Amino acid sequence: MSTDSEYEEYGGGPDALMAAITGEPLSREARRDPAFLAEHRAARADLAALRAGLERLAEELDPPAGARGTATRPARTTNPAHPVRIANSAAPPAAPS
Repeated sequence: MSTDSEYEEYGGGPDALMAAITGEPLSREARRDPAFLAEHRAARADLAALRAGLERLAEELDPPAGARGTATRPARTTNPAHPVRIANSAAPPAAPS
């Protein structure tokens, strides 16, 4: 990926990745640069692949339509600030001397 300083000649516009992310139109100078255009096309393709992967993940995580009661509750735990004390859990009494 190129650095922003390489594109200062384009009037301080966004680099290829940021332009692909924001959808901001490319400047005339940027559209004339084959290397910039190739980088921009690659960034748009990467974003499309990322978007498709995220959509598949979201579909997998969604419960089926009409599903009820599929959510589970976490097991009840004790509050670490208030530990549970069990009666007579201290060390056994010492043997008589």
